[in-house]
Amino acid sequence: TSIYIDFVDDKLKHLVYEVNLRNLKDKVLLKKELKDYPTSAYSKKNKSVYFTEETKNKTQQLFEKKLQKKNFQLTRNFNYVDFLKLDDKQGILYMRVLLEKDDRDFHVAKIDLNKREIKVFNKEKNNDSVVWFDYNSNTQQLLVISKSIKEEEKNINLSNENDQPLKAPAYKGTIINVKDNQEKEVFLFHKFIDSASLSPEGKQILFSWKDSIDPEASSTISSFNIKTKEEKILIKDSKELINVHQPIYSKQQDGFYFIADLNKIITNKNTNTQTHPTAVKFFNLESNEIESVWSPKKGTVINIYF
Repeated sequence: TSIYIDFVDDKLKHLVYEVNLRNLKDKVLLKKELKDYPTSAYSKKNKSVYFTEETKNKTQQLFEKKLQKKNFQLTRNFNYVDFLKLDDKQGILYMRVLLEKDDRDFHVAKIDLNKREIKVFNKEKNNDSVVWFDYNSNTQQLLVISKSIKEEEKNINLSNENDQPLKAPAYKGTIINVKDNQEKEVFLFHKFIDSASLSPEGKQILFSWKDSIDPEASSTISSFNIKTKEEKILIKDSKELINVHQPIYSKQQDGFYFIADLNKIITNKNTNTQTHPTAVKFFNLESNEIESVWSPKKGTVINIYF
């Protein structure tokens, strides 16, 4: 098994790494200029990397790069595309999109990579902006985390007027069965959730969150049982690791991978900025121990996926 990593190096290049989890050897599948949020999906079947890129008309679209071949543009009509999740078996790629230039609500869309057909989920829904989503190819379910932009604005105004910390709007977790479009709301939390993962059998959710939007605020990864509605805190910031985020279940479900910053500071000579080194770690759910997986010399881990 391999894990795939979106990585930005200290020269501001976006690299997609494949890391073999048996021997932890890595190889680069794609290297390009960083123009916007770096996101990708890799198809073993097509030997293709899917990624997003700004186009001449200043929109951000979906592209495919077959290894050793030229880039091919797959979408044209969205204003912005990011966060990619691939169902390699079905040949369907899920993505987060902004439909029009003035839109503020993100949606989840999917493209059939063979027929090039595109469908946007809940296109008519307003004031329900997608923050993050995960796709489970075993159960063919989408887990969508969304929030109300209006509620967020109201909270920002209250925070400014009363000089108080910003309160989180309600972050909603919804599961969509993509076969029949059945939807089920599974949680509503007033905390700043930045990412989530649905377990392989679709019964548990991992999510990372903070109590505050302050970049230095402490972070937490929790698990949530869909049936019992029980939340359990698994990892918090520690002396060694801070900003723990983006958990993804291992395929065996014996633990999860996540991204963390190491609690020390390095200076980037190219940009003259100070940053924390980042690393990919594994949390073993049986022993509650954290293991090291991959730690780059210079640069930042942005996304991880299978």
